[in-house]
Amino acid sequence: MVYHTSREADAIITAGLKHQSKVKICPLGINPAFISEREHRASVSKLLWWGSWIERKGIYTLPRAFELAVGEIPNLSLTIGGSGTPPEEVLSYFPPELRPQITVLPFVSEDEHKKILAEHDVFIFPSLSEGFGLALLEAMAAGMPCITTLTGMYDWLEHGKNCYIVPMSAPTAISAAIKRLNDDFTLRCAIGDKARETARILSWQNFAKQTLEIYTEHLQNRTHLLP
Repeated sequence: MVYHTSREADAIITAGLKHQSKVKICPLGINPAFISEREHRASVSKLLWWGSWIERKGIYTLPRAFELAVGEIPNLSLTIGGSGTPPEEVLSYFPPELRPQITVLPFVSEDEHKKILAEHDVFIFPSLSEGFGLALLEAMAAGMPCITTLTGMYDWLEHGKNCYIVPMSAPTAISAAIKRLNDDFTLRCAIGDKARETARILSWQNFAKQTLEIYTEHLQNRTHLLP
């Protein structure tokens, strides 16, 4: 069986559903159109969060994290994209005084998505659980420094190198990470550049190549078992 992360594979092996030798890991890929160069602003002013507005995406952590971050950097704005939820419902999670600094975009085209990625400074990904987390990979492809929990594509996440990892359900840690990336321009640029390099590796071309190799090996092994 083929899985996209070692966490998925470990769950299957630990449950005794498959032997380790029968489990393969093949990460998903990124549309190359998302890979782009970035000119970083001197300071952080625009935060981006992307995904369905559901509990496992960290929607109870984000409002408090933004509130704390604004206490440190008052001019911050937050865009919530691809929520699939009406703006008034999303905004109800945030203190009234912060709502003017928040933009909610329930549905966005791919071209708009790429433009939004280019316009923002830091990506926030406080998920509690992810199968892989393509939204994070898309942000990395755009050279965005990403603040993320260790979930989804965590096999390819390196704290302080291609992302900034925070604990789950930890708004204080997210706020501190935003402040750190705002204050350390060199670190912010380095993380964004390394994130893009990671995204280049996780291409659909490599996914197809690895998948072909896995199935070819499987068919060869089955051929050897034939009488």
